[in-house]
Amino acid sequence: MRYIETNPFEIHVINNTVMIKEIPEQEMVNGLVIIKTDKPRQFMAKGEVIQAAPCVKDSKGKVLYDLELNQGDKILYDNRAIQHRIKWNDEMYFIIRAEDVYCVVG
Repeated sequence: MRYIETNPFEIHVINNTVMIKEIPEQEMVNGLVIIKTDKPRQFMAKGEVIQAAPCVKDSKGKVLYDLELNQGDKILYDNRAIQHRIKWNDEMYFIIRAEDVYCVVG
């Protein structure tokens, strides 16, 4: 995996990609939030969409369909599919393909 350091005005996702920020898994116990870290990592993770390409294109550039992802959407995605990690303003973001997003959650 490659780490890229940059500022927010230089990043614009293109070509079937989504930039996300991982949301840590939490558990509520009697009103306290406990962040799980000792559990084996599952393949599905929760994240927040930071940017998404406007559409999915084929290899010739023909638009196949529009992406229905907006900034701030909470999604479930395949965490094995992380293509790049980007460190931006001391936070870690991931670039994944749009096909690796399972669903938008409420």
